[in-house]
Amino acid sequence: MSDLRRRALSTWLALLAAAGPLAIGVLPAFGQRQVNLKGQVKGKTGDPKGFARLEFSGAGRYVVVSDGQGRYEVAQVQSGEYTVTVRQGGNFQVFRPKIDSDRLDFTVGW
Repeated sequence: MSDLRRRALSTWLALLAAAGPLAIGVLPAFGQRQVNLKGQVKGKTGDPKGFARLEFSGAGRYVVVSDGQGRYEVAQVQSGEYTVTVRQGGNFQVFRPKIDSDRLDFTVGW
């Protein structure tokens, strides 16, 4: 392989590595709409669950951590059916929502 081809390949792989996590699951399928999703994670007594990790898997893949008041935001989420795992400390709970609006709150059992 020539030096020029090697450098071009190396540059291409570096760009792919840098953009990969941002690009995977972000492009909408034809006809799907995107929403800027906001919500809050609360416990069964209404207490906010700060710094909870939310993992969305479905029409796209997204991971976000809630703020100290349990609020979270995810930009440009593809609408559709998802599996959402909410984790905090040693606790976790799985939800299966359909995302078709810009608001989605979660109430966990701890």
